Amino acid sequence: MDISKEAIRIAASRVCQELQNLETSRISVDDFGHAESAAEGAHMGLWVNQELRSIDHWAFVPQLQLYYEPELPCDSNG
Repeated sequence: MDISKEAIRIAASRVCQELQNLETSRISVDDFGHAESAAEGAHMGLWVNQELRSIDHWAFVPQLQLYYEPELPCDSNG
């Protein structure tokens, strides 16, 4: 297991969970040097099983997008 990739997943997950608690409608996730790990962590942090819940009790889930600046290097494959 790559410790640095796991740290990125955990960091992205916790940040997204905190922003979800604040009911932020859209979250732009930085790539943290490895876009795939950041995206996985963010998605897993916000995932909620709502299949058996009534619509009145659905949890708030914000939109996610990967933040990047075109002039800065990014892990484009991730």
